[in-house]
Amino acid sequence: MILTEPPDLPDLFGPDAIQAVVKAMDNASEGFSTLTVNSFTIANHFFSIKSPWGRGGNEMVMITAIVQEKEPDFQTYERNFRKFEQTLKKDPDIFKAFYLRNTEKLNYDQVSIKRKFEDLKKYLFEVVQTFQLLFHTHGSLRSWKSVIQNLVVELPSIVKQDVRDFNLDHHRNCFVVYRKKGDAIKIDLIPVEGSRVLKVGVFFTGTLTPEIINELLRSFVELKLKAVFTSGLCVEGNSCVYEVYVDPRNQRDFNAISARIMTIEGINDVRITPIKVIPS
Repeated sequence: MILTEPPDLPDLFGPDAIQAVVKAMDNASEGFSTLTVNSFTIANHFFSIKSPWGRGGNEMVMITAIVQEKEPDFQTYERNFRKFEQTLKKDPDIFKAFYLRNTEKLNYDQVSIKRKFEDLKKYLFEVVQTFQLLFHTHGSLRSWKSVIQNLVVELPSIVKQDVRDFNLDHHRNCFVVYRKKGDAIKIDLIPVEGSRVLKVGVFFTGTLTPEIINELLRSFVELKLKAVFTSGLCVEGNSCVYEVYVDPRNQRDFNAISARIMTIEGINDVRITPIKVIPS
């Protein structure tokens, strides 16, 4: 049985490459290994789990990832693959997931087989999410002189693809945030649904405590506001300011927003600045 994330990976990867990975499993010994298939570098981890239904009381499992980095950290791949192995071994019934296409077993124990298959998909997706967090950054290097002269920074092709992949059915607009922190200028592109975003500046005296933050977030829930971005804490004169950008959704009464936030102890002012969509 082959399970992939995303589900259409075999179409993108190609049937020959899939067969090469399957063949590698037939010849593999337990543990971590790498493989080159066509122009792809593949990281594999081969292991067994206990199974009363399996030959010899075991099921053989191999988790595989297509390596996208030019200089990959294979220790990170191996470490996360081993975590996946331990996750499966802690689930005594996970072996049933591998019998989803076994007609005999499916007729015998259909409910638990399908339930365990969903668990297996969840475990695999957790690994995918981990790698996305670890490796989903892209860098390029260019001279400051060219950036200053042209005032244009070309996006790498992989970043352009990430932008195209946003679901426009649910995110009609793009909220752009510019920040200067020390010597660095940071730009965030955040998909949003609404046609307005509110910049909410919360002024307070004293220390910004976790209790104040929690109460502020509770007020957003009550007002049906959705936090989009938090720029954090800064000092303006003798006051401290906590800045947060929110999607107002259907809330149009800015006075109601200010009044609710002002009920929080320690807050002495609220300033709301609406940001509208720039016509294209």
